Order: sequence, then C-alpha cells, then structure tokens
Amino acid sequence: GHAALSPGENLLVTHNLTQGDFQVHQFPGTPAEAIPGVMSTWHRIIQGVFAEEGKIIVCGSDHGTVYVVDTATREILQKLSGSGLMQVIAAAKHEDGYDMIVGGSSFGGFEAYMWVKEPFKSANEPPATGFMVVYAKWFSIAKQAAYCVL
Repeated sequence: GHAALSPGENLLVTHNLTQGDFQVHQFPGTPAEAIPGVMSTWHRIIQGVFAEEGKIIVCGSDHGTVYVVDTATREILQKLSGSGLMQVIAAAKHEDGYDMIVGGSSFGGFEAYMWVKEPFKSANEPPATGFMVVYAKWFSIAKQAAYCVL
C-alpha cells in the first residue's frame, strides 16, 4: 500500500491493500485505527496524505472520490468528486495562503484535478468550510504519445 507520516511525526496513515481501508497509526505502539467510510474495493495502491499542518488527512479512492478527513476525530469532512481511480494525491499550502489538493486519476483516460480552500481574509469573514474544484483536465494516451514523438 502507501504510507505517509504526519508533520509532527506522531501519526502514520496507511492504505491497507488487503482490507481496502485507510488506517491511522499513532506512535508509540497504539493499534491501527481504520478511518470509517473510506474504503476501496480494488487491490491498487492509493495515496493518503496529511494536509493543513496535519489537521486533515486526504485519501484517494478507486471510485472517483477524494476524502477529506479530520485527523483528530476521523470524521469525513468533505467528499471531493473526481473520476475513476483517484490514486495519486498531493496537498500543499500556496504562498498566498490557501490550501490545495491535487489528485490524479489513472484509470482509462488520465485526469488531473485541483481543489482549493480559500483562506479567510478578515476576522469578520468566516473561514472557508471546504475545498472547491478549480481545475480538471483530461489527458488522452494518444495526445501524450504525440507529445513524446514531437
């Protein structure tokens, strides 16, 4: 499967290929705890990563959904729509202060998605409650082959 270490290096999130779930391991030595409701059915490596300074875990899936999970409670905060096998996941904070999630689908056609969560700009404005898609692009194998030939 896949494993990612939290920024504080006290948690490890893993994708269990045998059981199809994501699990959180807390150091030192506590038993792994499955994240409820985040499952895959195919035996494919799917990434899970920590984001927002470790406050959330972002998990891919084999059915087009990217899950945003609260690290402390293991509650699903948001389901982001993609397509197919959302296998590759990355998260980062942009220099302008907003959080980004990027996901890639590798089943059939190749697609890339980017979701952002805008920061709040003042104390009077509530913080953003979730991520929204800002980019979706489909890449065909034929186009990629043509670019390689050129």
